[in-house]
Amino acid sequence: MSNCFVIMPLTTPEAALASYDGDHDHFIHVLDHLFIPAIEKAEFDPIKPIAKGSDLIQAEIINHLETADLVLCDISCLNPNVFFELGCRTALNKPVCYVMDEKTATIPFDTAMINHHTYQSNLRPWNMYKEITELSKHIATCAVRSKGQNSLWKNFGFKSVARTPDRDGTDEDKLEYLIMQVEALKRNSESKHAAVQWEPQDQFKLGSGLSNFSWGEYEFFPTNLKTKLSEAQVFLERILSLQGRDLPPGHLQEIKSLIETHINDLTDIIEQRPAGVDVVLAKEVRARFLDILAGRTFK
Repeated sequence: MSNCFVIMPLTTPEAALASYDGDHDHFIHVLDHLFIPAIEKAEFDPIKPIAKGSDLIQAEIINHLETADLVLCDISCLNPNVFFELGCRTALNKPVCYVMDEKTATIPFDTAMINHHTYQSNLRPWNMYKEITELSKHIATCAVRSKGQNSLWKNFGFKSVARTPDRDGTDEDKLEYLIMQVEALKRNSESKHAAVQWEPQDQFKLGSGLSNFSWGEYEFFPTNLKTKLSEAQVFLERILSLQGRDLPPGHLQEIKSLIETHINDLTDIIEQRPAGVDVVLAKEVRARFLDILAGRTFK
């Protein structure tokens, strides 16, 4: 059976929350209740846009963009990541099936010329059979008409197809990529944390209510620490995969610096014990990092 990889928004933009009934997970519901059933009805094996386990998200997405028989692209909300992934798929001259919801009124010129299917975002139970059926027909039609190629190529007259490397990256290449990714996650995390810092006058404005305020009830704080725990797990597993190999001194120092950052984050989790975050796991991951710093992993 041919497969179909989905690229789409995974979270609802803050600016669009009101349009989607305040549902942060709206697009996850669209994926589970509309896209997956429609893809299966069109006789494709669906591939969700979610990395499994400790896989590096970007690496797995790029792999699916390269190898999937068909890509279902939801341009709703005009998500930048979706358009980046669409660009990668287009460069490979491989078929894409475009969809969007009825709330997405303005379509970029470059993709406006391509046939789109518009689905209803409200996901009402009495409409789901019709929505799934119509989308499945659109998917099947796109697959047949594309003949294994990308529609934009016909419109723009591209002549060169992007080619993937003939060999896997070296250990040094993979390590460099890992460091770049973790640094990007660190910068993103720090910027989000800075955005929620309170000024002293804000604390006074809260008055006595501050004493009754629980960090565990504050959405961003535990979510941020949960993300940091997940990032630490991914980094640990990737580092352990390099165990016993000779690494350049510069890279080794970079690894140790990033490990220290993760240890600080894990210590915050252990000390603050926010609701919804696995403190026991945080202790285990921190202990493994401490072993690495003590010289029991790398030469």
